[in-house]
Amino acid sequence: MGGGGSKKKESSGSKDKKIEEKLKAEKHKANNVVKTLILGTGESGKSTFVKQLRIILDPKFEKGKPSTSGGYTAEERARYAPVIVQNVYQALADLADAMDTLKIKYERSDHAKSILTYANQVSCDDLKMSSEDAGKIKKIWNDKGIQQAFSRRSEFQLADCCKYFMDSVDRISQHGYSPTNDDIVHCRMKTTGILEYRYNVKGTEFMFIDVGGQRAERRKWIHSFEIVTSVIFLASLSDYDLKLAESKTDENRMRESLKLFEYIANHNAFQSTLIIVFLNKRDLFEEKFEKSDFDKHFPEYKDWRKEEGAPKTMESCLQFIEKLYTRRLKNKDPSSEQKVIFHKTVATNTNAICEVFFNIKQELIASSLRKAGLL
Repeated sequence: MGGGGSKKKESSGSKDKKIEEKLKAEKHKANNVVKTLILGTGESGKSTFVKQLRIILDPKFEKGKPSTSGGYTAEERARYAPVIVQNVYQALADLADAMDTLKIKYERSDHAKSILTYANQVSCDDLKMSSEDAGKIKKIWNDKGIQQAFSRRSEFQLADCCKYFMDSVDRISQHGYSPTNDDIVHCRMKTTGILEYRYNVKGTEFMFIDVGGQRAERRKWIHSFEIVTSVIFLASLSDYDLKLAESKTDENRMRESLKLFEYIANHNAFQSTLIIVFLNKRDLFEEKFEKSDFDKHFPEYKDWRKEEGAPKTMESCLQFIEKLYTRRLKNKDPSSEQKVIFHKTVATNTNAICEVFFNIKQELIASSLRKAGLL
């Protein structure tokens, strides 16, 4: 009846072979992705580092123009503008609370009322700042009482971006303000959940996994442990005299970071994993080192200096901080493939992060190949 040929039914063996080949291809593809987990406590600079990656790995990025080239579209910059205004108002709210808590008087009594005008807008949506607002905020910021509170910021919670944005309010208040890359990098937005970012760098696929650093977010991390080939752990050098926001017992932020590093570095999932430790915020550390006595918060630094015959200098203190982290590494099996590398960084400095990333890129790729059994 009709001349059309009938199709032969595909055998189950042939189907199984195709499925096996597909799975192999998927596995090969997955093995070619360099998967890096970015960890650290809250405020350590993880999200800042992620934003820098987006900038420096954009083909349009020009190293000589880190503030304006690559990273973000005009629409994305526009979405950051109200968040940056919110950062300014949140800083004012935190300073207003500190003035009360520390019992510091305003130089001008009317500033006590005007600061609340902005503090009370923190939770508002789509915030904008006028040139009139900028003028008032500059006067509040320059109030001697506010500056006294700011000098005591280790005694309360205040975002690191406070001074950067306070010094930029004239620019932020301009009509049609479009945030620069530096503005976006300094902008504070809490990370919740797990976020993945993929970049292709000269044919190599990189996947970076950013997770929230606050204690409440950490229970979500465990699901990311098994799939990664390397870890970037960020620790803030300037946290040595700061208190942990989530703690009711005034725990020291750096000690919290050390405990977290000990947990990560000695976790079974990471015994053959490359761990790169970024001792971040070196600029803020250098700024406060002469003003805030490290010995007061880490008396063991004095003992270490005696043992080593080391002077009390910024460099010896940086060396000691690195030792604090390496001491948290438990005794390893001599055959362990885990590798721990330290870098002192300033995550808000785009050119510096660009240089550091391209220094560690080959280490990340090699770790991925080792995990896949290809090296």
